[in-house]
Amino acid sequence: MRGGWVAVAAALALGAAVAATWPLGRYVDRVIVTPTPRCAGGCADAKLALWTVTEGGRRLYDDPRTVFEATVFHPLRHALAFSDSGLALGALAAPINAATDNPLIGFNVVYLASYVLTGLGTFLVVLRLTGAPLAAVVALVMVVGAPERAAARADVFSLATLWLPFLLYATLACLDRPTWRSAACLATLVVLHGHSGVAHGAALPIVLVPWLVGLLMSRRTPVRAWLATAAALALGGGLLVASYGPRYAAYEELAPVTIATSTLERWGRGALADLTTLASGAVRPPAGVPPRGLLPVLLVVAALAASGRRWAWATIAAVGSAAVAVLLSVRMDASVFMAVAGGLATAALLERCRGRTTTALVGVSMMALALIESPMFGRWTPLTPMPEVVEPPAIYRWLARQPPGTTVFEVPAGDADTDATYMVAALRHRRALVNGYAPRGVQLPVVSSFPQAGAIIALADVGVDYVLLHLDRISRPQRMLRHLMANSALTRERIGRTVIIRVPGVRTAAVVQGPQIPRAAWRLVSGQTAAADGDLATHWRMDAPGPDDALEIELEGVWSLTGVSLELGAHLLGYPDEWVVRGSLKQAKWRRVGHAHDAIPPFQSYRVDHRRVTMPLGIRIGAVRSVMISPEWSRRVDIHELTLYGTQIGGPPVSVAPAAP
Repeated sequence: MRGGWVAVAAALALGAAVAATWPLGRYVDRVIVTPTPRCAGGCADAKLALWTVTEGGRRLYDDPRTVFEATVFHPLRHALAFSDSGLALGALAAPINAATDNPLIGFNVVYLASYVLTGLGTFLVVLRLTGAPLAAVVALVMVVGAPERAAARADVFSLATLWLPFLLYATLACLDRPTWRSAACLATLVVLHGHSGVAHGAALPIVLVPWLVGLLMSRRTPVRAWLATAAALALGGGLLVASYGPRYAAYEELAPVTIATSTLERWGRGALADLTTLASGAVRPPAGVPPRGLLPVLLVVAALAASGRRWAWATIAAVGSAAVAVLLSVRMDASVFMAVAGGLATAALLERCRGRTTTALVGVSMMALALIESPMFGRWTPLTPMPEVVEPPAIYRWLARQPPGTTVFEVPAGDADTDATYMVAALRHRRALVNGYAPRGVQLPVVSSFPQAGAIIALADVGVDYVLLHLDRISRPQRMLRHLMANSALTRERIGRTVIIRVPGVRTAAVVQGPQIPRAAWRLVSGQTAAADGDLATHWRMDAPGPDDALEIELEGVWSLTGVSLELGAHLLGYPDEWVVRGSLKQAKWRRVGHAHDAIPPFQSYRVDHRRVTMPLGIRIGAVRSVMISPEWSRRVDIHELTLYGTQIGGPPVSVAPAAP
């Protein structure tokens, strides 16, 4: 009989999911859910989710070792980790995409599965605790129609609670019968839940505490079972944190933090950053969240607590976990625990009813209450067509025919919605893309400086083959074309409303540095010592430095200065885009020996070793006793160490180190 109820619950969950997201089920092969119909006002995050789930799933099956090395933000590494990777969702979508050759079908099936599996799993949890199928059905309706889902319709990662109720069910199963299979299943579900959305994974250890305490209070479970369950949860958490390694490496490279001395330190620092991000939204509910009618639920919870049944503690624990989830801003997780609490409370009420008619009436009333307070049913879900995926334009069909390894930069660039559209189009042509959108605000400097000459050189440095100018998206296309065609090295052709410009294969000339001046031959007179202490693990980080924020160096004797280089560690985007180098033979009499405005990023060094980025500063060779390096007016600097090059031409002799490779 229980198997029959499970089949009924699965059908009900599917029907409720289709009704709550209608008309998505009708256009599943051509649209995605967005905050507003037809992307009015922008829908960059929804497009990013489509790209992330599709690209992550494909790479997960093609080469799991490089799953985070996506083809956007070229040449930056770990691009899939710049936002929520959602690998557990991608793993579900990839087989469907491969079978249908349509990323929209796989993505939308996963979107609907976040409703269906969440509802079915919640049903199973309540059914296992109470044995009351009608109460479990009430919980299913409550979670599928939860008000929290209305505000997050377009955010598949927030909606992705599909594994959480099964995780709760596996916890119960492991406590009842602690076998290696149940423990392995529980650990696997922890990993799947964490990779459905980083917020879910970061909050899980804290959210589970009230739930486990409630189970401890309500069940007579052997210590061995608790130890096995705790070990399974710890194993799953350890695997989850370990699999977040590339994400934390991306934190380290893009955020202003010191290079971690160990992998464990990097993971700990990244996990702390995730939790801090969650806690920062604790008292600020997201805009558009409708008020939840909690009074009926709290009343039945009070009746349940007075009933003395053994699942009373489990109900209170579910409410406690929901409260913790709200504090951590994972409100979708809270909706699951509240639905479990509502199902348990309904079971208590049904137990007090006499006769089948009264029982059915109470059960139907509770379902009606869940439907009334839900804003999900009776309103159409906003959808946006994705023609870039269904029928790619001619320019992208041409690009798909280019050799693998081709890299492009699309213009206009820098707008979140436009760059996200390029990423969606890349799902079809699968060529490397300099453009990209990420909530962390990642952007290559070349994007904002194009079409200046330095940007063209930088594009050559990163290996770009073509620049695609979409004339119908540029406000003044003819002016940009005239600027670009002034460069005789650029060739162009046209497909439709897109001009294709081939980037010449030139590279930035290497700066001849010469022999390195030994560290004992100079000292830092003023400035941040972290930039000149000989330790790459420390660094000078500053936003918008001015002329007074300079490094002044005094040399032992007179030197012919031939070069200066800055060690940026793993922080490519911390390079100074404006800098001045001054030299002096006499105190307070400085002359400029080198400078740059809109400096070219050190892409060449990054592509050689992204963990040891070096930026040489081009200077005029001259005799100096003192050197002043000023990254004045740069947007940001993140300098780990500096190196001077030259030969001594006066003063006490100093042994010179061999030339730098």
